[in-house]
Amino acid sequence: MADTTSDNRTPNAGDAPPKRAASGGASRAAPGGTAGRTASGGTARKRSTSARTPAAKAANKTTAARGARTAAGRRTREAAQAQSRAAKATADQGRITAERVTLTTLGAALEARDRVVGFVNDWVSTFGPPFTGGNGASEQLRAFERRGTTERSRLEREAKRARTRFERELRSRRRDAERAVTRAKEQVANLT
Repeated sequence: MADTTSDNRTPNAGDAPPKRAASGGASRAAPGGTAGRTASGGTARKRSTSARTPAAKAANKTTAARGARTAAGRRTREAAQAQSRAAKATADQGRITAERVTLTTLGAALEARDRVVGFVNDWVSTFGPPFTGGNGASEQLRAFERRGTTERSRLEREAKRARTRFERELRSRRRDAERAVTRAKEQVANLT
């Protein structure tokens, strides 16, 4: 920190250099100076003929330190703003990259689907429809129906399991909460 002044005060960040007294007001005499009386009865500092007093030097050091702190604060703010801008730019770049990857993947999947559909259409037109007879078509439809029924049943079982698990957890938590409330009531009753 800065050196102490000759009147044993340490300068703080909010201290201003000593001010001269307005006419009619009281002020402190400079250390080592002679105090005289003004017309209104107050005391005034006399100017020293020496070059600079230790108090003036300390005031200049305080002012210089305050300026250095202000500059350091400004540099810190500017660095934080630059870092914030860099983080935003990085986030934007990441978002753009993720978007490009997603669009590329989607485009590749759609292209593959188009090629498969084109292949199947060519194959069917070349080798004929797979449902040539009436029995083959109905068998295929029954197989699809069985597959759909199996999948529906599986999904219903999973939904029922999830519901049961949720209800069991809910009952357990409710029971625990009721026990905690009962214990708290008992403790309050024991205090009174």
